[in-house]
Amino acid sequence: MTGSVTRQPSGISMHTHFLPLVLVVLTLGTAPASGIQDGGSDPTTVDSKTSQRLATELLRYGNDIIVIRPVTVESIELAKYFFMEAARLHPEDPQIASRLLEMALLAEDRDLVERATKLLLASDPSNQAAQLRRLLQAVDRYQHADERIKAYELLLSDSNVETIGKVMGSRIALKLALLHRRVGDIDEFSRWLGRSIDLDPFYSEAVAMGSGFFQSRVEDPFVSVELLVTLLLADPTDSSTPPVLAHLLMDSGAYEAARRMYRLAVAKLMARGEGANGDLLADLAIAEWASGDAESALNVIQSRQMEADRLYREMTKQESPSLSPIELARM
Repeated sequence: MTGSVTRQPSGISMHTHFLPLVLVVLTLGTAPASGIQDGGSDPTTVDSKTSQRLATELLRYGNDIIVIRPVTVESIELAKYFFMEAARLHPEDPQIASRLLEMALLAEDRDLVERATKLLLASDPSNQAAQLRRLLQAVDRYQHADERIKAYELLLSDSNVETIGKVMGSRIALKLALLHRRVGDIDEFSRWLGRSIDLDPFYSEAVAMGSGFFQSRVEDPFVSVELLVTLLLADPTDSSTPPVLAHLLMDSGAYEAARRMYRLAVAKLMARGEGANGDLLADLAIAEWASGDAESALNVIQSRQMEADRLYREMTKQESPSLSPIELARM
């Protein structure tokens, strides 16, 4: 649906054969039903099946108009009108709402973007994943990065974020951030990544990306700790964040806090049925010792050694099944 938009002389119309259908729609009534426009027909004056069929036809005609090249201002306005009428006649149809949103983005009509967004969300209020997918599909129809960026920014206007909600806005903001990174605009990537985290601090994908990106650009341990704590809160099941946070705390002399983070990392791995590797246990032992608990440090080392001995005996038994239990115990 992308392409250059040109203006043809107003006296020339490529779509005069659609006029009778428009006239039929306009003569159905006078009161709006869905809030898509201020005037127009009232779909309640005809039965529901007729309204749906007419809405389907309007959708089809609108689709036919917008694929004609070159895309003109007149064709955009006419297709937008057809989609508005279709949405008014059958506001529950998510496909019609999606197409209306696409046209609103193409026309850069902020008011219609907000109204079409509300309509799209209302068409399937219980399925947030489907809602997000449809919003993104409206942007994905654009082929050029600059067009997608403009469409994303329209969706992320302050008033529209109030409509879609902060959680969904956070996901869209991350999409926009990644698009800016793809075209090499790191400043805008940083801006929209921060916006994504700000909208939803518990969106683990954005927070994880932000913690790595901002740590590399800001030489401030307090900022790094804050980002890592946010990431830990965003995804409590992640076992990779606590050791990173613990290492940073160790470097800053916060040994007790580092010990808690190392213990948390080991506990997460054990809860998943995975064993902690030697490096992690060595770091934990050092943190225990640095915190003044030499006994716990020694217990960590002994436990690790006992586990290593057990694994070695099992491997040896498999290779030499004739060995007696006493011989294995001596190893």
